Amino acid sequence: MRDGQTPGYIEDLHDYAAEFNALRDLVVAEQGEQVRILLVAHSQGGLSSVLWLNSQRPHHVEAVALDSPWLELQGNRMFRILSTPVVQAFQLGGGKTVMPMRDPGFYGRCIDCETGGDWDYLRHPLVDPQRFFPRAGWMRAIYNAQAEVSRRLDIRIPVLVCTSDRTMLQPTWDEAMREADSVLDITAIRQAALNLGDVVTLATIRGGLHDLSLSRPAARRRYFRIVADWASLMAWRRVIPPAHLRTALDAVAAAGSHVGGVNPDVGPDAKS
Repeated sequence: MRDGQTPGYIEDLHDYAAEFNALRDLVVAEQGEQVRILLVAHSQGGLSSVLWLNSQRPHHVEAVALDSPWLELQGNRMFRILSTPVVQAFQLGGGKTVMPMRDPGFYGRCIDCETGGDWDYLRHPLVDPQRFFPRAGWMRAIYNAQAEVSRRLDIRIPVLVCTSDRTMLQPTWDEAMREADSVLDITAIRQAALNLGDVVTLATIRGGLHDLSLSRPAARRRYFRIVADWASLMAWRRVIPPAHLRTALDAVAAAGSHVGGVNPDVGPDAKS
């Protein structure tokens, strides 16, 4: 972060195209002109990436796999439309006006190894997390992008949209949140996904968290298995040797800092 910059703030998600293009160019430079790129994007990154794919049709990107993309507001399109004037009112005070949106911390509780999750990265932030706030200009950018999706995009490469099988958006903690999306509404996501293009595949990951790649081992393994199998056909157009894929999925399932050192989801029965 440089002086004067605001963490996480942007007023138009189309501006991320510069970063997407730079990353694509780097991959092509390193891997060569024959490379076939699978774009994988999560949550707001998924929303930003579909705008880029639709507007620029980037070369070398053969398919996109979205992990719980934020394609629609919690609830549905009508709720977003009705709440737009509220965002506009806050924006009158300036785009960086902080929105009164309280995070109860339930998702972080599901992730952090000290509170029953598998990961410790939340304790090593690149930027002080207390500097990240939902701001009116950023929220308006999200609304504008979601409205663009609702009017239908024309993405001409295959799209995979993966979500959990359950949404739990509530004001009180429940242990079942460890196997659900406690951030976004999966029904709204799946409905909006049909607006992305002509070839859209929907996949449900039972027991998945909002970021499916951070889920408990069994769900995490299912997510990566589905993405790998789908991408081998739709993006890379080659079969991944089963032994190689099994080894990779074993590593995926065994990742993280498992509380107590034992995880019953990892073992011979998890390899199916």
